[in-house]
Amino acid sequence: MEAVLVIAAAGVAIGVYFIPSFVAGRRNHRNANAILALNLLLGWTFLGWAIALIWALTANTGSAPVESQSDSRSSDGNHVL
Repeated sequence: MEAVLVIAAAGVAIGVYFIPSFVAGRRNHRNANAILALNLLLGWTFLGWAIALIWALTANTGSAPVESQSDSRSSDGNHVL
């Protein structure tokens, strides 16, 4: 029974440890790999873990939709205002 509790506690601890990486991956963060590396290397310090979490929560996700800049000319070649 004690071994089951130890294994369960270890699983919860690992899950909490990697929350910044999970958040970055789920949000499709552009720097998800760097956040994972920071989490792996410095996540054991509270400061490293907090920085990784804050970084994962920044708005640097996915690719921003690019609006097409259509040519502002009419069919006769003159500029339209």
